[in-house]
Amino acid sequence: MFIDRSMPRSIPIQNIVGNLLAFMPLGFYLPYFSHKMLDIKRFAITVSGLIIIIELLQFILRVGSMDIDDFILNIIGALIGFVICTHKPVSKLL
Repeated sequence: MFIDRSMPRSIPIQNIVGNLLAFMPLGFYLPYFSHKMLDIKRFAITVSGLIIIIELLQFILRVGSMDIDDFILNIIGALIGFVICTHKPVSKLL
């Protein structure tokens, strides 16, 4: 698609940025409302479960699309929000 320029460059950029930003608030609010979510492993497992449920609902209800790249970008967005919210360096989280 990029080789023959049939797709504008803005579409993939909007997809990436949109998926990152969509779950970033989850990284802020889950640790804020539940102190159990201050553990990176528990947070990642919970967010992964929520995103899998949302992706499966999209598939079942035939709304949107179910893609692995959406899943990965959503988790990365939530983790970015988590790192910003907890004010911890990534090396200290692992």
